[in-house]
Amino acid sequence: MGVSGNFAEQPIPIKMFKEYSSNSLNREQVIAELEKISSLGWEVFQKKNKSYIIKIDEHKEISIMEDSEKWFIASYVDGLPKFTIYSSSIETLHEHLITAANKLETNLNIEKVNQSIRIKTDEPFSNKVKLLTLFGNSKISKIFDPYFDLKSLITLISLKKLGAEFDDKLDCLTTKTLTVFDQTVIENFNSEGKTNIEIKKCENKEHRRFLILNDNRVIIIGCSLNDIDKNEVVTEETVQELKNNDLVFFNGEWAKS
Repeated sequence: MGVSGNFAEQPIPIKMFKEYSSNSLNREQVIAELEKISSLGWEVFQKKNKSYIIKIDEHKEISIMEDSEKWFIASYVDGLPKFTIYSSSIETLHEHLITAANKLETNLNIEKVNQSIRIKTDEPFSNKVKLLTLFGNSKISKIFDPYFDLKSLITLISLKKLGAEFDDKLDCLTTKTLTVFDQTVIENFNSEGKTNIEIKKCENKEHRRFLILNDNRVIIIGCSLNDIDKNEVVTEETVQELKNNDLVFFNGEWAKS
């Protein structure tokens, strides 16, 4: 008996799934890592095909190129490859760049830098040590903290004594009104600590806090520097567009203050 038209086989609808990719490393993260290396004095170049070169000397270089779903890292001596490997995460990129340099008998002097930490109420000492791991070799250059006050200087001097470094000039924006006494304390702080901190009152009461390092990395901090011992996450901004927005925001507010 023939099959009725009502029972004819119907096509099975095709479900659209997300495309699988094992690559969690984006270009913004690669650029941020290369900016750290550049800030240490190494020459970093971008080629027309959007690949990058770390120039060691006239004979040696490291190439970083996006290839399909991963990033291809290679060491060269006089144009001949000495080491090749693929990276698919920021952790492996960091380690592979170190290895690539070692194959060229070179130390890039880049430390392993965390991108996020958790600070806790009951760990006041550990919180400051954890912050240092975010800074790496970089120096604190700018601070946007609406609640920055004299108590914040206690946090800064604690960080400095633990090894944190300040840029030649450290600019701080706060919404607090600074008294003559406050200015005197700041001057005394600079004199004793051999620092150059300038604090300006900012009219923008935007409720967020961040640090800008001398290599233009941005560290988002959930609590004020006047009391960092909170249950909060502190993280590095890795999205290039958002990082640029923070840099432009700070410079604009500083110019107005």
